[in-house]
Amino acid sequence: MKNEYYGALWGVAFVSAVFTLVVAALLIVSAVQRNYVALPDSPVLERLHDRLQENPDDAELVAEVRTLDLTARKAFFGSVAFTRVGAWLLLGGLVVLLVSAKAATSLGRGLPDPGKFEVSDDAGGSRAVVRCGIGIGGAVAFALAVALGLTTGLIKRSAPPSPSAEVVDVDVAPPYDGPSQEEISVNWPSLRGPGGLGIASGDDFPRRWNVRTGRNIRWKVAAPQGGFNSPVVWSNRLFLSAADFKKLTVFCFDTSSGKQLWQRDVAGASGPHAKRPTVGEDTGYAAPTMATDGSRAFAIFATGDVICTDFFGKVLWSRNLGMPENPYGHASSLIYHSGLLLIQYDHQNAARVVALHASTGEIAWSKKREVDASWASPIVANNNGRMELVLNANPFVVSYDPLTGTEHWRVECMSGEVAPSPAYADGRVFVTTAYAVLAAIKPSVPAKVIWEVHDDLPDVASPLATDGRLYVASSDGIV
Repeated sequence: MKNEYYGALWGVAFVSAVFTLVVAALLIVSAVQRNYVALPDSPVLERLHDRLQENPDDAELVAEVRTLDLTARKAFFGSVAFTRVGAWLLLGGLVVLLVSAKAATSLGRGLPDPGKFEVSDDAGGSRAVVRCGIGIGGAVAFALAVALGLTTGLIKRSAPPSPSAEVVDVDVAPPYDGPSQEEISVNWPSLRGPGGLGIASGDDFPRRWNVRTGRNIRWKVAAPQGGFNSPVVWSNRLFLSAADFKKLTVFCFDTSSGKQLWQRDVAGASGPHAKRPTVGEDTGYAAPTMATDGSRAFAIFATGDVICTDFFGKVLWSRNLGMPENPYGHASSLIYHSGLLLIQYDHQNAARVVALHASTGEIAWSKKREVDASWASPIVANNNGRMELVLNANPFVVSYDPLTGTEHWRVECMSGEVAPSPAYADGRVFVTTAYAVLAAIKPSVPAKVIWEVHDDLPDVASPLATDGRLYVASSDGIV
C-alpha cells in the first residue's frame, strides 16, 4: 500500500510539473502577443486616427477605426483576463507539485524491508527520484519567474494609462501640456467661465437679444436631450452633457453654425447595468456642467462616473468615484486647473474633494471633508499671487491648494442646503445660501468673516463680484 501511495504521489507531482510548465509557456506567449496589439502603439490605428482627424465626417473611415479599435481592445483585454486566470493556475499547480513531492519524499524515507528489497538499490532509487523532483521543481519555479516577469513588464508597457480607471477608448494624439492662462481667459472652459468666477474677457457682447424675433441671435437648435447643465466653449467647440436612467451622453456643437458635430453615448466606468441613484426631477442625472482644457472635454454624472473625451468624441478614460449619497442628486460642476480636474464631491457621510490627472484619470490627491452634502461648485482664484481652490458647504467654507490639496484656511459660517458657488474679487471671498447668510471673508491665515447680510439670499444662483461690487439674485426675483 505504501508503494502504491508513493508512486501515485510522484505521478501527481509529475503531472503538476507538466501542467505548470504548459501554463507558464502560454502566459509568456500571451504576453508577447499582447505587446504586439498594445493599443497606444498600434501603427495602423495611429494612421487611421490621423486620417480621421483630417476627415471627421467620413462615415466609412469612422466604421473602419471603430472595428479595428474594438478588435484590438478585445484582444488586449482578453489577454489580460487570461493572465489573471493563468497566474492563479500557476500558483495552484506549483502548490500541488510541492505538496505531492514533499509527501512522496517523506513516504520514501521509511526503512526498507530486507526480505523484499535490496537496501542499496532502494536507497539509490529514492535519491534519484528526489533529485528528479528537485530538478522538475526548479524548472517549474524558473518558468514561473520568467512568465511572471515577462507578463508584468509587458502589461506595464502596454496597459491603459491607469490601472484604477477603466479605459473605454484610447487617445493616440501627441501629449498635451495644457492651455496657457491667456487661452483660458478668452474661452469659457467651465461653469461661470475661467476659474468659475463669472467674468468674461472682451467687451463686444450683445447687451440685448430676443430669441422669438431673432435679434442678436446667430443660430438656435433644439437640444438633443434634456439636462440642467450649462454649455462650455473652447474656440469652435461647444460641449453639453445629458443622461437618463440608461445612458450617459456628451454632445459637441460647432459654435459658428450650431451644427451637432458628434454625440457620444457611454456606459461609464460603473458599467451599463450598474445601479442608478435616485435623483430629483430638478436635478436629473446630468446637472453638473462640463469642463475643458482645450484638448479634452470632461463630464461628471449623478452615477459618480467621470468621462474624458477628445475634441473628436473619442473616449480617453473614465472613472467612477463611487455612488453618491445625495438627496437630490449630484450637481457640483467640474473645473480644470494646471493639468488637474478638480471635483467637489460632497455627499452624506462621504464628503471629499478630489483632483484627477486630466491626462489619465488617475487620482492626484483626495481630501476628506467635514461637511454635509452640498450642490455648490468650486472656484479657483488668484488671491494676491496664491492660487486657491475655494469650496462652499455646510458648515465650512474651505480653501485648498489646487495642486496638492493642502488646506489654506477654513471658516465656519454656513448652514442649510448649500448650492451657490463662491465668488472672489478684491481680496475677498463671498459665499451665500438661502435662509443662512451672505458673508464676506478675508482669506488670510486665519481667515475671518468681515461682514454679513441675511436678507434676499439665493438658493441656487451664485453671487458675482467685480469692480468693488457684489451682485446677488434671489429666487424671489430680486437683484
